[in-house]
Amino acid sequence: MRFSRFPILPLLVSALLVFATAEVTARLAQRAGWYHPKIITAEYLKPNPYLSEVLNPSSHTRLGDATIDVNSLGFRGEEFEPKKPPGVYRIFVLGGSTTFGYPESIPSNQETYPYKLQVDLRERLNDPKLEVVNAGVTGYTLRTSLVNFATRITWYEPDMIIVYHAVNDAIVTKNDRDLYFGVIDANLGANTWEAIRNESFVLLELNYRIFKRWQHPSVLGVPRSDTPSPVTLRAYERNLRDLVALAHARGMRVVLGNESLVIPAVCAENNDGLEDLPGLRPIEARICFMLQWYFPHLTPIGVKRTFEALAAIQQRVASENGISFVDLDVAVPKTSEYYWDLCHTTPAGTTRVAQTFADVVAPLILRDRTPAPPP
Repeated sequence: MRFSRFPILPLLVSALLVFATAEVTARLAQRAGWYHPKIITAEYLKPNPYLSEVLNPSSHTRLGDATIDVNSLGFRGEEFEPKKPPGVYRIFVLGGSTTFGYPESIPSNQETYPYKLQVDLRERLNDPKLEVVNAGVTGYTLRTSLVNFATRITWYEPDMIIVYHAVNDAIVTKNDRDLYFGVIDANLGANTWEAIRNESFVLLELNYRIFKRWQHPSVLGVPRSDTPSPVTLRAYERNLRDLVALAHARGMRVVLGNESLVIPAVCAENNDGLEDLPGLRPIEARICFMLQWYFPHLTPIGVKRTFEALAAIQQRVASENGISFVDLDVAVPKTSEYYWDLCHTTPAGTTRVAQTFADVVAPLILRDRTPAPPP
């Protein structure tokens, strides 16, 4: 058969129909809660030369059943005056997606814990002008928030910052190369293929399947450890101490909170292979996937020990600097009512996080507002 007579067009049409059917099916399954796409495309983000990505100011994005509203200053939530008005007590909350509000588990700005913290504090203190600003951004590490704080957030004159970081730091900083080349290697936006791929659930799934079978570190024989990476811990402690020192130099209070997380026993027992485990509940499947995908250098025990070590660093820094440490890992129950995956909480979880922070923060605000006794 001559090549000119080969039925290319019918094959292309058939392939496109199969692809379109798979894409529609995946999106319907995602909306029904039966399928979790391998990443969430981020229309609410835009590239930034200093922070890799920032929120897109004045954007209004819908992802599945979730809406993400970003104010004109580039923070998720309602508008506020750049220059702090007299008499306003202003709190900035620094973190990654667990602070920002993961779109798959948090349907609106009002379900994020910074928003609920503001509502709670206003009611407790009878102060409708008190402000809590959500400075969390998906993917941010403590290192990113340190840069964001030093170059941007201080200009908004917060009275207090709340730091809620851990998971992304353990993902991003694994070895010495990450310290020395992390800034140089940071991508500023996606290339053409990535931009196309990130818009398709099917292409994202295919990319994941190819990666996990031929490129994933566990396939290539990279050893996994039960012990936290010393580089992870060293970098986290230095960045945290630098952030606390900068905040104190500006006369700001600091409150530290450790990220709550849950690791089901089934993931810990069966996380040596890359095949999906049969019979898992959706939350278990998501957590097992995250442990495999984001922590290829650690066993589940190693992940657990890493976050215990990061919490110990927070407690030590808090004690040495006379600041408050809030143990969210204890405060949030380890059930699917409160967690959507390893670390992202449901609305019930954000309510518990906000209440726990409010219990500590409200007395500190009252103390700041109490006039000092005369000498």
